[in-house]
Amino acid sequence: MSDVNPRSKVEFVIKSDANPKLMDELSVKRITLVESLLSPSLQTTVFVQNYRHLGYVKNLDEYANTELTIRIRRPILRDFGYNDELLVKNRVWRIDERNPFNYQIDEFALVASDETVLKNANRRMSKSWKCVPPHIIAADALKGCVGVNKLIIEAAAPTRTYFAENLHPYQVVAQQADVALANGNDPSFLHFITYEDIVGTHRFESLYGMTRKNHIAEFTYVEAGDTNLLWENPFSIHHYEFPCDFDIISDLMNGIDKGVDNNSLLVINPFNGIHSILGGNNAQCGMGGSEGDTSFTNQGSASAEGNCEIDVERHKLKRTARLSLLDTDKVSLRMTVGFNPNLHVGKMIKATFPNKIVNDNGDFVEIKEDYGSGYYLISALTHNIEMGGYATTVIDCLTKAVGNGGKTLG
Repeated sequence: MSDVNPRSKVEFVIKSDANPKLMDELSVKRITLVESLLSPSLQTTVFVQNYRHLGYVKNLDEYANTELTIRIRRPILRDFGYNDELLVKNRVWRIDERNPFNYQIDEFALVASDETVLKNANRRMSKSWKCVPPHIIAADALKGCVGVNKLIIEAAAPTRTYFAENLHPYQVVAQQADVALANGNDPSFLHFITYEDIVGTHRFESLYGMTRKNHIAEFTYVEAGDTNLLWENPFSIHHYEFPCDFDIISDLMNGIDKGVDNNSLLVINPFNGIHSILGGNNAQCGMGGSEGDTSFTNQGSASAEGNCEIDVERHKLKRTARLSLLDTDKVSLRMTVGFNPNLHVGKMIKATFPNKIVNDNGDFVEIKEDYGSGYYLISALTHNIEMGGYATTVIDCLTKAVGNGGKTLG
């Protein structure tokens, strides 16, 4: 990295409001910052080496609940018209993996997260809503109870009556995500948080909605060659792999089989005694499906109750299958790029893998986009910042097709 344009390197500054003595003779080895569609929290980890024999004993308990401020810049991004800085303010909630490096020095990790994680752990909700859509309840829990600083909410259906019975706010939101529908029939809502807006931005969005947004960046794989040129282009793909190109069984579970739904659900209405079997009507196989479940319903009796239907028939069949799209074995593309603070889970990107087309004589003709090129949704990412200015962002992506009923094919 010594001959690389210095603007392509990463600069970072860490500040703490802990007792200043704790920072004496303490050096940072590396920093990792993690986002995931499956987690409504951020995981900031600072790995340090700590010199012990200073004439006094450091009380590491004084790190608890202190604020870490991390400013990371990659100036060359500004040359491409992009934001070049990530500013993070998280609270330390754990010290992890403390081990002796030698007699004088020990190593440990300061683990921090957004402050709302701590508020959620410390608060519970007991409240009821009558016939309101899930996104309204989620907003009440996050804005009203937890007091999140910034919240992005996607409208969801249907209207439902809901009782929160002494639950943590995030549990309330998770239960709304389980029943929320995008486009009237897609149970793919998620509650997650990104490093946007310094202290974090909470989002309640669906795979359907996220995959229909414009992409924020385009990346291209560059053949191995001049390492300097590779690093000086922040939109070069350094490494990539395709863990899962498609999964037909997953598609079947999501009802992607030429219109045939391979899930089945037994619904029981305790108010009028009606039982129904939904889905899984597979010609000569009769009723039943590859994924079976049972649930209560109030379809047909809601108006007599003075209530609204809980609509279990629309969300229950495929919710588990939608969530399975986020399993690590369903990741469509995993790639490593230079540190980029503009990347966040829930964002769309384009990735291009060139294919050199040659004629029958072996002469180069043109470059086309290879199989695997296309638009992807970022489902997880890890920023890795090392001493010396070397920093990467590793991103897991799902094919854009997951927004079309949970497809992996295409």
